[in-house]
Amino acid sequence: MADSHDFPDDLLAAQKRTAALWLELHRFTAQPTLPWSVEPLDGWEAPEVPHGGKVAGYASTRPDSPGWSEGDKATYEQLWRDLTDATFTVLAHRHWTSYSGADVVKARMALKHHPASQPGSPAEPTANESLDQGDLAPAV
Repeated sequence: MADSHDFPDDLLAAQKRTAALWLELHRFTAQPTLPWSVEPLDGWEAPEVPHGGKVAGYASTRPDSPGWSEGDKATYEQLWRDLTDATFTVLAHRHWTSYSGADVVKARMALKHHPASQPGSPAEPTANESLDQGDLAPAV
């Protein structure tokens, strides 16, 4: 079995790109100016309760949502496609064929926590960086 910390450079770069895209998607959807629903929806007020308190400790209230702009929808869809492709690149990499059983999970977790696979670490991969077909394992 391969050492779980002996990852090929291209796999580290692919994991870094995946983590960076996840972070970018998360930041995009967490924008305070982004409406709470993709499509236009009516808002609501939490109902008043007879005792004057909150229902189960939480009073849900939302303003009307105009929905996302076409540009916001396109940005989200592109980020989602890029993240899906990057995730596939990591999961289909030939490196995983050197592991079996629970060792695959352990190695995958080690890759996610490897310092060189973290967004912002040195040698940030570019968005256009890609792997050769030979780096991908056949689907099982």
